[in-house]
Amino acid sequence: MPVTTQQLLQVIQTSENKIKVAESLVELAERAENNHMLQQLLRRITPPPPFNSLEYIKPGNRKGCWAKKPYWREHPTEAQLEARLRFSEVNYFLYGTKGTVQRPDGTQTGLVNHLAGQLMRSKKTLNEKKLAERKKQKIIEKMHFLKNNRICVY
Repeated sequence: MPVTTQQLLQVIQTSENKIKVAESLVELAERAENNHMLQQLLRRITPPPPFNSLEYIKPGNRKGCWAKKPYWREHPTEAQLEARLRFSEVNYFLYGTKGTVQRPDGTQTGLVNHLAGQLMRSKKTLNEKKLAERKKQKIIEKMHFLKNNRICVY
């Protein structure tokens, strides 16, 4: 008797056996290939530990799979936070803008997206003092790494 999708989801929620949970996750990912609703459901669920660091992804026309969540998504760097803030400011400024823009390859994109891209590319988020400080910090980190691995030359 074949196992239903509902039963697989139940196994993920209740089972203590890690092998069964892993098998259920793989089976659900395979079933989601042609089922858009199941794909959306898998994107929203959080598997139980130790699988809670995984997320369901389906990039473009490729096969969907479970992949490790990027660390920076929940713990962004200072530069990523600055870029997100700048992005929100630019898009707030462009609120209400309507229209489309023709790209050189013949495709069209929204005017807001086009203008936001131009504004984001034209602005530097870091001043020269911060860049020099980061460069200095990277050199220190490299030296520390080399010292700990006993490869450094004095």
